[in-house]
Amino acid sequence: MKKYFLITTTLFKEYFAYRLNFVLWRLRNLISFFIPIFLWMAVFSQNQLLKNQTLSYFLIIHLVSSLIASTTTTDLASQIQNGEIINLLIKPISIFKYYFFRDLGDKLLNFSFAIIEVVIVSFLIKFPFFSYFHLSFEKIFLFFYFLTISLFLNFFISILLSFIGFVSPEVWAPRFIFMILIQVTSGLFIPLDFLPKPVFNTLLFTPFPYFFYLPTKIISQNNPNLNINLAIFFSSFWLILSYIILKISWRQGLKSFSFWGK
Repeated sequence: MKKYFLITTTLFKEYFAYRLNFVLWRLRNLISFFIPIFLWMAVFSQNQLLKNQTLSYFLIIHLVSSLIASTTTTDLASQIQNGEIINLLIKPISIFKYYFFRDLGDKLLNFSFAIIEVVIVSFLIKFPFFSYFHLSFEKIFLFFYFLTISLFLNFFISILLSFIGFVSPEVWAPRFIFMILIQVTSGLFIPLDFLPKPVFNTLLFTPFPYFFYLPTKIISQNNPNLNINLAIFFSSFWLILSYIILKISWRQGLKSFSFWGK
């Protein structure tokens, strides 16, 4: 395992070598973080309870999404298309573990900065963020369960999107569409329980609420109004299905893989 942790530390060195790129990326995330905060503060300006609950939700989901959504697997598609992936295939390492430990470094850095950002925003809007944590053993257990599901679900699907590079040069468009879909249906812009109940119930049959919404809602003050057993079943179902499709796609992709030398 030591060689894989070296991959994580190497990623740290890459980011520290290009510090401006990373700082600008976090600045972009900070600006996008401010937008829903001030929007919902204005919407619930006359209802202090809903305002505080919603602010707590968005502060937590910023932390959760920075941990889950951070990924370096976008590089895999270009490596497939230009043939650089062969440099990984001939090494005595698993390509999935390689990208998992690269993602680990990316997630740790982004999550660390997200904590600072949440503290800064909480201070600026004078919001007692930590007073809205009402934890219990059950909440903590469910939070880490859904967080683990979310981490691996995002990892598997992100790699699957990169595998499009085996069959098409158009990789960015499907990934962009997926990113927009996630932002709309995973609770990043609006808590999903604000949606009409039929829409909310339908979304629970899809993988999208299990990316950010469920971990966030579990750990926030109010649990989501849903059947937890059903949520556990569908989140596990989508995780297993994505893993099966990932392994099949990888085998099929290697069979059709070819490139010209430079």
